[in-house]
Amino acid sequence: MGLNPAWRSALLHTIFSTSWAEGDAIDSIMGKVNQNMITLRSLAPHSGAYFNEASLVEPHPLQAFFGDHHVRLQQIKAIYDPIDMFVVRGGIGSNEWDAELVCKL
Repeated sequence: MGLNPAWRSALLHTIFSTSWAEGDAIDSIMGKVNQNMITLRSLAPHSGAYFNEASLVEPHPLQAFFGDHHVRLQQIKAIYDPIDMFVVRGGIGSNEWDAELVCKL
């Protein structure tokens, strides 16, 4: 249940990465990574991403990581973690917190 259902019908699994020299501007490099994600999603708009191999700047993490299962996973999390003790960036319930996961919205 915790895996995006798109994985069950995936034709392939693609990973891309980049590197940079010391002193390069990280914002420029992250812009290129984001552009690559946009290009891949335009080719497969109903695809997803594996949480442990995903970009930290995934624009739609709940949809990418959990697909339609994120609603049910949110309900399960509310049962077993009612005080939101376990919150991770891009994880179930993270959309209810600020970007730093410090304050609940």
